[in-house]
Amino acid sequence: MPMLCSIFSAIHWHQISYNRLMRMFYYIVEGVKYLHKQCIAVLDICGGNMVVSGAAHASLTKGLVPCRVYIIDYDTARQLELDSGARPAISLPETQVSLPGGLKNFDPYSWDVYCLGLLLEHLLLGYCKGQLDPLWLAHWYARLLIGKEHGCMDIFHCRPTAQRAREVLSG
Repeated sequence: MPMLCSIFSAIHWHQISYNRLMRMFYYIVEGVKYLHKQCIAVLDICGGNMVVSGAAHASLTKGLVPCRVYIIDYDTARQLELDSGARPAISLPETQVSLPGGLKNFDPYSWDVYCLGLLLEHLLLGYCKGQLDPLWLAHWYARLLIGKEHGCMDIFHCRPTAQRAREVLSG
């Protein structure tokens, strides 16, 4: 069984740099983009479902990449028939992220991107001990993923696709 630590522990205990934090988030977005291309919506993206392999962990377990973030817990994930950008809203299962404004239906891929934005915001708040001013650009990016309104029933009208989110992050 591989030894991995939670993403919050990795940030807190290992005192990672801002660049490394953003690289870790990039890996998460890259993974979600890959899953969406396979028509899989995770539907429960949150810090509790992200683990990190340390250099020592990776050397002990074949297949682990050092300092890579892994998405775990696919209990609520769904394999969908339609690709990202062509899927109407669905009734969301119970997740660790609360539905905004009491909504029950959401485009599944857009929901994943919304949750990515909340995750980044949570990671940044933990990293900066609640002071986001020095990291205004990363906070802007988190807000882009969350979207201006919290009731996106249509396909990517409120926030970018995982593919576009990755492009913005990679420059």
